[in-house]
Amino acid sequence: MRKAIFISDRRAESSDQGEVFVKFKIVSSPSLLISIISRVWLLILFTYKAPEIIHMLKNDKWIVEQAQQGMMIVPFEEKSVRKAVLGAEQLIPTISWGLSSYGYDIRLSPHDFRIFKHIPGTVIDPKKFNPKNLEQAELHSDEDGSSYFIIPANSYGLGASLESIKMPPNVTAICLGKSTYARVGVIANTTPLEASWQGESITLEFSNASSADVKIYANEGVVQLLFFEGEACDTTYADRGGKYQHQGSGVTLPKV
Repeated sequence: MRKAIFISDRRAESSDQGEVFVKFKIVSSPSLLISIISRVWLLILFTYKAPEIIHMLKNDKWIVEQAQQGMMIVPFEEKSVRKAVLGAEQLIPTISWGLSSYGYDIRLSPHDFRIFKHIPGTVIDPKKFNPKNLEQAELHSDEDGSSYFIIPANSYGLGASLESIKMPPNVTAICLGKSTYARVGVIANTTPLEASWQGESITLEFSNASSADVKIYANEGVVQLLFFEGEACDTTYADRGGKYQHQGSGVTLPKV
């Protein structure tokens, strides 16, 4: 049986000769098309490479061992923290941080969060970034002692992790958003931490895709790191002098 794929606005049809024609509606949105292509690629990757990928993903035991050897994450929490004292002298529910089964949830620093703003007549240039395109966000406090920033509707912001990170030379981490924030429209950019990268904090990128302003809590979990171990590479991020190596404790702006 032959199979053919056509791009059209009609539904799938079968001929008398047993041929199967899968017909799709033309996608007019470039971002939607890219999303579809990415999902197909991931499906193919996990279909054929799932055993290798699962073997590469590191578990909680490995993360603890690395932390005990002075690598990875400082400060380090050996359990998932779901309640904490954050200012007021009482234990309150928090958005979880700390060790998870196959990853580590890091917290948002209360010291630096910036929101992009439009300056009339200008275009943001990542190669010649103008710091004036970012506005420092105010840190607010609730009665229970928790602190938060506000991301305006349909806005983009930069924050920093509370933890410092030091990556081993044969490990890469991927930074993923937490489900709690995704459910209110806040999307964290998927960011890789390359082999031997280290810094006092990770610069984190957030998009508020909702039509309402959203709180994002400082000192609480905001993204999760997944760690993948592979064969040693010839040149690590540190070896090639990566431009974001040894970045400071606040937001690091784009540069070339």
